[in-house]
Amino acid sequence: MNHKRVIEPVVVFLPLLSAGLFIICAILMILISKITILKFLLKYVLGLGVASFIGIMISLIILFVKKELLSYLESIFPTLELHDSLKVYPKVSDFKNQNQRLNRAENDYNWCVRMSYFWQTTRNIRIVIPVPINLDARTIMDERLLKLRKDIVARYTSYSFGKFEQIGGYMILQGNHN
Repeated sequence: MNHKRVIEPVVVFLPLLSAGLFIICAILMILISKITILKFLLKYVLGLGVASFIGIMISLIILFVKKELLSYLESIFPTLELHDSLKVYPKVSDFKNQNQRLNRAENDYNWCVRMSYFWQTTRNIRIVIPVPINLDARTIMDERLLKLRKDIVARYTSYSFGKFEQIGGYMILQGNHN
């Protein structure tokens, strides 16, 4: 199976957060004009914001040139749904009605879920999930991946899917358009 490298959706989100910081710092710089130390720090953060804005533009240009910008935009919401459906949530205690803490395996598994992404183009769908090192987290993942595959196959009927394959440190589900 031919697996080409794609730009991960997380790469574009990080500069967006910095751009928001850039806007906040620009507003604070206008409001706090008398304190020179804060003004110096804000100029430094403002420079980082400009650099991140340039990073956003470069990422968007790369996606546009590779004709993957539309695919990226179409993949944002399925990626968020993927994270929501795979995540292990804390259980509620019977006596105190408070959330119980997650154990280490569940935390490791949730970290892998946060690093996963859904990539959809007109010809194929790819779901990429990092494999946890913890064996207990791996058993949680194996149970959830079976349910996820059934859900994905039912949702995207015009695609034919194989099974999840482990390639390196990732579990990959590939679906091709019929």
